[in-house]
Order: sequence, then C-alpha cells, then structure tokens
Amino acid sequence: MFQIRHQLRVATRHHEHGSIPPSNICLDVAVIVDSDLDQFSTNDFVPNGSLVTFGEAKHMSAFAELVAAFVGLVHEMQPERLGRARLPTFTPAPHPAPFLFVSGYFWRTAEGLVKTLADRQMDIDVRNRDNPLSPTIRLP
Repeated sequence: MFQIRHQLRVATRHHEHGSIPPSNICLDVAVIVDSDLDQFSTNDFVPNGSLVTFGEAKHMSAFAELVAAFVGLVHEMQPERLGRARLPTFTPAPHPAPFLFVSGYFWRTAEGLVKTLADRQMDIDVRNRDNPLSPTIRLP
C-alpha cells in the first residue's frame, strides 16, 4: 500500500542517519510506502528508502534553469533514474517516473533541454499543458 502526500519532507539518497543538519527536501508530490506519519512535525522527514516516486508541479511556464534544477532534484532523491535509459529493453517500474509538470509552456531554452533529456531516454518526465500527465486531463 502507498500514500500520496503533498509537501512532504523526504531524506535525500545521500543523507546519513543522525547527521546534523539533516539532508532532506520538501517535495510537491511524494509517493511513499504506507507509513504512520501522525506524530510528524514540520522538521521531520521520511527516510529515502520509503520514497517510491515523486513529482514537482509549478504554475508557470518553464525555463531551462527550472528543468535543470529538476534534474538535480532527481539526482539527489533517486539518482538511479538518470541512468535508466528507456531503450527497447527497458522494463518500466510499476509506478510513474519522477515528473516535473508546468501549467504553462516551455520557453525555447527549456524546450531544447527537454528534447535532450528525451534523447538521452532518462526515466523522468517533464510535461506541460501541451503534453499533460494524463491525456484525459487538459488545462483550459
């Protein structure tokens, strides 16, 4: 069983248990294995091993630096996703890949970066209003 959480702090892949300060990131959308978070407070975070996948959603058009920052976020949270090429022999995970969704469009520089990411066939998704997460949900 999984939980889908909004604005959840999750430890980075490189966080060492007990380290001060902790290395964690607040994710827009986090899918985690079922956990009891009733006692969690603002500064608590879920271990990285509980993270199944995640997403970032921004109400704006994307520029290249935003897309690059998302790739950096994937590197901190699930670095193996950057090396998993979507080749014909690729077996997708049973859950969605990490994604960045922007409600607007890709600026020209972002469009070029998104194309190079697709060419490298990384196991991440960068979507916008013209290429939504689900074909059944369209923005006006």
